[in-house]
Amino acid sequence: MAEECARDLPSWLEHLPILFQGEQRKAYAFGLRLGQCLEDPGPFIDLALKVLAGLPKEKTNPRVLAAFLRGAKALNPDRVQRTLEAVAADEILCRYLVELTQLANPSLSDLECMLRLVLTGRIPITELKLFASGSVLDHLPPDDLIAFTNGLLMCGSMGAWTAFDILFMYQHGKPEHWEACQPQFHKLLMHPELNLVEQHEAIDLYSWQETASKLLEGKDPELALDLTQKILASCATDRSRLDFDDALQPVLRAMLECYRDTVWPLLSDALLSNDARAIDNLTGLLGSRFEENGEEPGVLFALPDDFLLEWCEACPTNAPPALARMMPLFRHQGDNWVWRSLARAIIDRYGEQRAVLSAIASYLGPPSMWGSLVPYYERLVYTLEQLRHHPIPEVRCWAIELLRYVQEEIECESIRDNNEYDGDLS
Repeated sequence: MAEECARDLPSWLEHLPILFQGEQRKAYAFGLRLGQCLEDPGPFIDLALKVLAGLPKEKTNPRVLAAFLRGAKALNPDRVQRTLEAVAADEILCRYLVELTQLANPSLSDLECMLRLVLTGRIPITELKLFASGSVLDHLPPDDLIAFTNGLLMCGSMGAWTAFDILFMYQHGKPEHWEACQPQFHKLLMHPELNLVEQHEAIDLYSWQETASKLLEGKDPELALDLTQKILASCATDRSRLDFDDALQPVLRAMLECYRDTVWPLLSDALLSNDARAIDNLTGLLGSRFEENGEEPGVLFALPDDFLLEWCEACPTNAPPALARMMPLFRHQGDNWVWRSLARAIIDRYGEQRAVLSAIASYLGPPSMWGSLVPYYERLVYTLEQLRHHPIPEVRCWAIELLRYVQEEIECESIRDNNEYDGDLS
């Protein structure tokens, strides 16, 4: 169809407004071929710009013109360049500059032109995210991407995350681009504006985690220290932990395994601080309850038990309760549970502390699960029976009290199960 329209352009130009509204699923293919076929793209471009200027932004789809400029660029590069410059200079049309430039094999100068419009407030920085999709910058050398992303760092946190997203997609699946851009990734990760407090989209965290993990494979304690500080700053916010856990936990594990001496003092200070929100979020990131439904011990337990016990010895009042809030308690032994060695060591050494026993008890409630809770409580009885004759009086009393409670819960759950069974039969 594009070839037919190119042969008889005047006959249908009056219907041009239709092409710039709505979804236009074939817009790219049509516009690209039309741009390749027209020897003189000027009349189409001039009228298209006039139509765009007269349409409300929320109803406009400039993709046909964007694809047209891409198609026309091979034979008419000067005309395409003049068009983009005219759009950039126009107070109304400049809002379409990013979309029109995106498909036109943009040069570094084109990217810098849009950056100037961002810095003067004429287009929002968020629109430049378009350059992270569709491999539209793959034709540029790494030095151009580095220069462009350096410019984006002048645009605050959103600019830093936009730069990171664009550079990540530029190198994705291209080892030669990764090698060339690796120092720039280090610079971006270390930049204060690329923080986790003002992170804006979930995809940013995925790219952040993958890049941070790769860079940490080298010897880079400076990066590990900076990332730890940013993670701790994010823990002090009220954002949901669900936004962070999947991305932050692999990075935390890598840093604890390879940079323990660098990052542990910061993590320890945070866990022993008075910031309840930070403690709660960090505890969730580092810890887990027990092996149930395939759950693995939290990332903190990449550290040896001896190291964590030494931490408790150094801070005997505050560290044991902190550890008790996040350590895995049990491991499977046949059909039952037994105490993990670290959990049992904490109980044996610090069981006289009410805070330690309270922290453990708070995690003994049943998880969300289908079916009867009786098997869960029966396994819990097995673990508590192991403490009934503990040498520390506080532990004995605590275990006996919990056993009484758990036995009552077993009776209640058994009655409930029988009632549900009888109801199913009736």
